[in-house]
Amino acid sequence: MPGKHTKLFKRIFHGDFRPADGMDYSRAYKRWMKENYEAHQRFRKTLKKGQLEAFDELEEMDIELSGRAQEENYIAGMKALWDGTRLKILAKGREKQQQSWLWKHR
Repeated sequence: MPGKHTKLFKRIFHGDFRPADGMDYSRAYKRWMKENYEAHQRFRKTLKKGQLEAFDELEEMDIELSGRAQEENYIAGMKALWDGTRLKILAKGREKQQQSWLWKHR
């Protein structure tokens, strides 16, 4: 009988596991995204052709930067999680070492 994480391990092995794809946004964030999009659309209607092209280029740059910021923040969060996990493991190891020493020297 396969273990409970077999499917996950297969996805990781085949490169199909992308934790960031499973990220969900809060209702508030989704509302802000919608409001932002609608404001951009209203603003676009006020621009002349040359201005509109320049604005679209600027928006593309912002979208690219936003995606990169998400990636950077995700990586920073995973690094913090990794460091915290390592600290817990080290602390547990030291705790066991101390308990073992205390047991031998009582």
